[in-house]
Amino acid sequence: MRMGLPVLAVVCLLALTLGSASADPTWSGKLSWAYPEPEDADGSLNALGDWADSGTVLSWDITWLPNGMWRYAYQLDVVHKDVSHLILQTSTNLTSDDIYNVTGTVVDDATSWWSVGLFETEGGNSNPNMPDNIYGIKFDLGGDYTTLAFSFDCWRDPVWGDFYAKDGKSKIPGTPDVVAQAWNAGFTHPDWDPPFGDYPAGSGSVMNHVLTPDTTSTALPEVPEPATWVLLGVTGLVGVIRRRRK
Repeated sequence: MRMGLPVLAVVCLLALTLGSASADPTWSGKLSWAYPEPEDADGSLNALGDWADSGTVLSWDITWLPNGMWRYAYQLDVVHKDVSHLILQTSTNLTSDDIYNVTGTVVDDATSWWSVGLFETEGGNSNPNMPDNIYGIKFDLGGDYTTLAFSFDCWRDPVWGDFYAKDGKSKIPGTPDVVAQAWNAGFTHPDWDPPFGDYPAGSGSVMNHVLTPDTTSTALPEVPEPATWVLLGVTGLVGVIRRRRK
């Protein structure tokens, strides 16, 4: 059966649409202590000690990969002191086996600089002022660095969650002897995260939260692949054109 010109045009248009729809999505966001400065920040974070400075910024880029996984990339910048560790919230059933291709600012042995588990507030004074316990991934640094950058791949879909980071007390003469800490302003006690059903993943920040791997039990809804949409669209439009010709 020969395809008429109108139908052929529709198929070509949908093919172009498929090409753009299948492009890898990337969602980016940024939290700042001095929100709305820097101007491109999407929300705020709380900071104490030497980190109570406009230079304390957490940024992230979440990218869908061709293999169906997500690449989670984060960077915490501080002006003074250094970053001792950062805890990123995840779902409570996530294990180290769900994490692949971990890279970042590593000083210690690559097999021991990150771990998965439950991290408690005030536990051994390691997480002072953390609003609530966090189950997630803890990233450690072993040197004096004002930037902690790391990334990993994971099958878990991104939803809105929390983070917490700290270092030691101030080493600057004349400054308050307070442990440097930072966490997203949406991290409260008791902890509450925006549900995916009402606040799907996207760029920016929702209620001062950060995108993290599957921090709720709500999974992304299953939708047809782009090619399936094209096939359904072509079939429907061809039917409409035929009916109009009759």
